[in-house]
Amino acid sequence: VQFTDLSNDAETWEWDFENDGTIDSYEQNPIHIYQDTGYYTVKLSISGAGGIIQDYGIRNNYIHVKNLTSISNKTKENIIIVYPAPSKNHLTIESKSDITGISIFDLNGLLIEAFYPPNFIEQNKLIALSFYHYKSGVYLIKIETAQNSHLKKIVINH
Repeated sequence: VQFTDLSNDAETWEWDFENDGTIDSYEQNPIHIYQDTGYYTVKLSISGAGGIIQDYGIRNNYIHVKNLTSISNKTKENIIIVYPAPSKNHLTIESKSDITGISIFDLNGLLIEAFYPPNFIEQNKLIALSFYHYKSGVYLIKIETAQNSHLKKIVINH
């Protein structure tokens, strides 16, 4: 499951994906793989300057995992990582599978820009994109591989 934090001015994040008191991630926008079926409560605590806790949220029974079979390597190969978040001028996309296309949309669904091989700056599994010409704001990025299509939210903050 890809989690996205949209808080402002946070400097640290503490995610507890199973509400068991154990911090599972310190990333702003982590990915967590649940191993068992069931309902999961998710807790996020954020801190600002000086480590002072600004806010926390608990979502009871927020994640429902059902009909779980084993997590195969094929599933892990489909994971796509996009960073940094938020982005200032550049964005990096990592994938275990070759990326066949990238499209950027505004929040109204209007296509802003599209990239296809051989226009990628680097190899098809690690791609760097420049956003100098974009206005600050929230966009959607669609990342296509031979197996799947992934839609993620990105924040550009110059």
